[in-house]
Amino acid sequence: MKSYFKWGFFVLVVIAFLVLVFVGVNSKPTQVDKLDILAIIPLSGVAADTGTLVLQGMSLAVEDIAKDDNSINFIAEDSQSDKAYAVSAYNSKVNNNIDVAIVVLSSIGMAVSPLAEDKNIPLIGTVVTASAFTKDKDWTYRFFADSKIEGEAILADIELLDVNSVGIIYLNDEYGNSTKDVLVEGLENASLESFNSDTLDYRSQITKLKDKDALVIIGFAAHLKTMYTQIKELGYKGKVISTGAFATRDMVKFLDKEDVVYLGATELFRENNLHGKEFLEKFRSKYGKEADHYAAIGYDLIMYLHELTKDSKEISPAQVKEKLDQRISYAGLVGNIVANGNSIEYNLVPAKIEHNKIVYID
Repeated sequence: MKSYFKWGFFVLVVIAFLVLVFVGVNSKPTQVDKLDILAIIPLSGVAADTGTLVLQGMSLAVEDIAKDDNSINFIAEDSQSDKAYAVSAYNSKVNNNIDVAIVVLSSIGMAVSPLAEDKNIPLIGTVVTASAFTKDKDWTYRFFADSKIEGEAILADIELLDVNSVGIIYLNDEYGNSTKDVLVEGLENASLESFNSDTLDYRSQITKLKDKDALVIIGFAAHLKTMYTQIKELGYKGKVISTGAFATRDMVKFLDKEDVVYLGATELFRENNLHGKEFLEKFRSKYGKEADHYAAIGYDLIMYLHELTKDSKEISPAQVKEKLDQRISYAGLVGNIVANGNSIEYNLVPAKIEHNKIVYID
């Protein structure tokens, strides 16, 4: 009799175990696939500072997501700030079950976009302002403030400063030209001087525009640091206005305390941006340095893609495109992110760098 009860008890235990296994299997998260992301980022070359910050922000987002569901595979390749290297990196990696690719810089984006369109794999450009990047494209998207938004922020600064004459010194590439075009359209008599990516001396351009009430300087941080130094050396007394490239923490610290540079800024450094403050502290703790809007944009982009795909049982390039085309808004570190056609963007507000910090003018 005792052996009968023992045997019965054993059978009940086995049945209970099988029930638990069945329930466990059927209560797994709905996502059974991972989002495979390829990011082609300038980690060397003229835009290395920008690219490194973007990558660090992205990596922090991937780590935060992994704490909950480990639903992202993330691959980063160095574009070396060069179109040819970027195309090579894209072609070598994109066929490895990639669901979405990310590129950084306008020039890189313009080179890679035709390949993405041909392969039917979503391409998202960040730190890409060139208006032509998404024009007439099906698989190409922007996650950044485009040249129109950046140009309008600069025009707002010019209006607030109430200056009569403006000179523009701009990088002669897709990024510089697209921003310059917006400014020229909004100004009556702007004087223009351009420079190439490998230019090291800007004194000729500065001298030609030295009589202007304001100088707008457009380029990457490596250009702007030297250019601003030479502007001071030549004794320019007018207002200096620049793009978001001047808002990196290294650039802010580079200035003397008495220096003032005007620009359009994201909402990252607002006192009431508690999510932003948390990110800045987390970034500082991990990397031992200060974050800026480039790092925040990298973080926001990965979190945005995760938000789009986190409940998907299967993920594919077509499914990612379908989600992107739903034009979903997102509360990001840099402000409210809104999809406008193939541009996923946010506003910039008038600001200035003063006493080595970003100060909002509104």
